[in-house]
Amino acid sequence: MGRIKGLTGYVSDASILPMPDCPPATGDISIKLMAEWAFNYLIRSPKPEYNYQPVFQVFPLRYPSVREGDDPVVNCDTDARMDWEWYYMRDIVGDSRGADIENKFHARMRAYINADGLAISHGGCYREDLEDAVYSEEDNIIHVWGTTKILNSLAEDYLRTQNPERLELATRIFCGLKKLFIWGDEQGEPWCYAPNGMGPVDLGGKPSKNSWGTQPDPVVGPLIRFWQASGDSSALLFARAAANGIMWGKLPGGLKFSPDGSFRHGDGHGAEHPTLDGAGKVGHSHATLHAVWGVGELGLVVGDENYIEFAKRSFDWMLSRGTGTGWFPAMPDNCNETCTVSDMISIAALLGRADYSEYFDYAERYFRNYIVNLQFILTDEMREYYRRAHADRAPDEIEFQLNLLNRIQGAIIGGSGINDYENNLLGRVSGFCIFGCCAPEGMRAIHTIWGNTAVMERDGLHVNMAFNVDNSAATVTSLLPLCGGMKVKPKQSGLVHLRVAHWANKADVLVKCSGDAVSPRWEGDYAVFDAKVGDEITVMWPLITFTHRAQVWNVSAPDLAVTFEWEGNRAVSVNPSPQSGAISLLTRDIRQDLLPERCE
Repeated sequence: MGRIKGLTGYVSDASILPMPDCPPATGDISIKLMAEWAFNYLIRSPKPEYNYQPVFQVFPLRYPSVREGDDPVVNCDTDARMDWEWYYMRDIVGDSRGADIENKFHARMRAYINADGLAISHGGCYREDLEDAVYSEEDNIIHVWGTTKILNSLAEDYLRTQNPERLELATRIFCGLKKLFIWGDEQGEPWCYAPNGMGPVDLGGKPSKNSWGTQPDPVVGPLIRFWQASGDSSALLFARAAANGIMWGKLPGGLKFSPDGSFRHGDGHGAEHPTLDGAGKVGHSHATLHAVWGVGELGLVVGDENYIEFAKRSFDWMLSRGTGTGWFPAMPDNCNETCTVSDMISIAALLGRADYSEYFDYAERYFRNYIVNLQFILTDEMREYYRRAHADRAPDEIEFQLNLLNRIQGAIIGGSGINDYENNLLGRVSGFCIFGCCAPEGMRAIHTIWGNTAVMERDGLHVNMAFNVDNSAATVTSLLPLCGGMKVKPKQSGLVHLRVAHWANKADVLVKCSGDAVSPRWEGDYAVFDAKVGDEITVMWPLITFTHRAQVWNVSAPDLAVTFEWEGNRAVSVNPSPQSGAISLLTRDIRQDLLPERCE
């Protein structure tokens, strides 16, 4: 048994569980079913009477639970994030349901773009505290964050449809952003940055005062997607310059990255926003990691280790701030945000593909322990929970709210606790909230797992994680929860690379191809051999159990220590246990409402 990596704190009492004699029938969750549920949210939550505006905040335990009417926090943020997820979830579910709503939703987003290729909207998303504000055209700004997101959507659209109008509009946005950004050169290497980071810019091109302006705009990833769609090499040059601007801290007064990967604000800006760690001037986790992810992806695409190592340093620093289960501080450390979890999954996956293969185990942990458990499904038990909590309300009022919550099913809860949905251990801050930013970012995590479980690389098929996935590279069937491993049916003949968990002893790994034992060669954590279409490959390894103690809440709960019990990459119990009446987050049971047989 190898060393257990990627956890903050102390690991003890590790042991190996017995492995079954033959591969068990799958009892693991269905990635496709998660995407099916997500489609419920995509199709049913937009409001036709408000130009298909989605909701920003949903509070499943409160009364009322779902905001009705216009929501000023949505424009160019919640909707711009959801715009991607139509493409990503449809990749997985593979049908045309909700196509009419999808077309109208995409049209909503394209309408933001002006003749100069920039998104024009009010800046309500930057002021979540003004949830009842009323904005007019006089409040409009250049929404750099929204522009960046829409560029990504249009590139995804063109990659799937080859619609020339989408590429034309994406090119206009590319040119608009390139003109808007501030450019420089350092020893022959270009750099650039948005004039107010991810914050708003007035219609004259000048920065509008806003605390989000200290955070870098996450433009690198969308520029890569535009390059993949258009083949325009200047997009890669722009991506390099933007990555350099982030790494070298060129944004005046903006985020600075230390050699250890930590990211902090200079000039006292860190305390201006309530979700920033004012004491340490630490940057907002999601806003920063969203940009870091793009830098790492650039390194993977162009083969530049400098960009990959930059992303790895910040990822590893974030490991020291979280537990390793999937809980990470949004900053400050009393709130776990699904946006951050999704970013960490994306970065872990790209690092795994960049030869740090154990990082796939980290991605699996975060997904299994948080994203899977936080997908909101209004079960019979949840309905009764809600009725009991609001027993003082009239039955028809309760049923009206439950009907609204029906439309939200499939969203990923944005705020949760360490051991429960409600976040009781950390003062109930943001507990059991479905934020408009987090719900679609959680869907992105579903797509990341779906696309990275089985991948065709230049040297053949790579199966990196054990999930129930069917994509263009392979059909993968997980063998959890009884043992580690999977059954694989490749969709192309050639070399297959099957990754085993980094802590598994290779002497204990069993590999079979169409019923015959195989003696593969090993490349790191990958068993490698030839296979052909029609083969069924099985790889199995015993799970490990261990105890893990973490104490990372230095600001909000310095005396809190939490102990987790693990089986493989799943945290199956926690001490302290959830308070009586709270909804448990980490349990030994696989979610029964997400099993493959529930797929219609």
